[in-house]
Amino acid sequence: MSLQAIALRFYLRYWFKRRLDPNAPVSALRANIDDLVRRMPKPPPGVTVLPTNAGGVPAEWVTAAGADERRVLLHFHGGGYASGSPASVRDLAWRLSEAARCRVLVVDYRLAPEHPFPAAIEDAASAYRHLLSNGFAPASIAFSGDSAGGGLVLGSLVKLRDDGAPMPAAACCFSPWTDLAMTGGTITTNRDADPMVRAEALPQTAAWYLGSTPATSPYASPLYADVRGLPPTLLHAGSTEVLLDDARRLAENMKTAKVDVHLRIWPDMPHVFQGCAAFLPEAREAIAEAGQFLDARMLRAEQQAEAA
Repeated sequence: MSLQAIALRFYLRYWFKRRLDPNAPVSALRANIDDLVRRMPKPPPGVTVLPTNAGGVPAEWVTAAGADERRVLLHFHGGGYASGSPASVRDLAWRLSEAARCRVLVVDYRLAPEHPFPAAIEDAASAYRHLLSNGFAPASIAFSGDSAGGGLVLGSLVKLRDDGAPMPAAACCFSPWTDLAMTGGTITTNRDADPMVRAEALPQTAAWYLGSTPATSPYASPLYADVRGLPPTLLHAGSTEVLLDDARRLAENMKTAKVDVHLRIWPDMPHVFQGCAAFLPEAREAIAEAGQFLDARMLRAEQQAEAA
């Protein structure tokens, strides 16, 4: 573990575990995220950021220099389905654009509790169908997401598959929240080790999103979904996360379903550490790995489509 990672863990423990009450209202959670966003570095010269409308859903194009404009990574931000925005993942988005050599479309999906499930799923599906209707081939599209956005990646893919939509080339999820019933053992065993996510805050956050929907609904909690037919998927999680079992058990389900899934557990890394790539070497390594995975899977899917 790098010295930067040690410092990051102390910083996150203050910012999320000591600074924010687990029973705080959603407005306090959003204010905390907005405060962090103001401290994030701006994209470097050569990166373009352009607001857009993706099938009726606000979104943001983030494109690094040299990105192939025929390819799109559809990204869903984290924040417990109740906070976050394209601005909160802008640093991650441009780095993914550079690493995967494609444009990134970050979806500003509707947030709970004002817009509970299935609003986020509907917005995710609308953004994907918007890309398809604008000439992007499924083989040249991939999905990515962090935290709740990772769960949204998987839940929306299951819903799109069930609705008969073509699958994208690949998916990549950083610290995905896949079990809103919160049955994973690491919620207890990593409760004190996780420097960022407060286990005691998860039930309220899940309730904001679920509304009257059961916590084991497969679209809301893809751990309980039939994942057959989903595209090749890369999962990253930190070894001390309370949500580690959300990624680990999902990977087991995907392997059983014959999905091409790759799980990497990063020792001592915090929740969505990829968002700290400006100063964290492990984050830059993880993004490079994700970019290579996405680039290779899109290339393979494009070659298969051409040969068909």
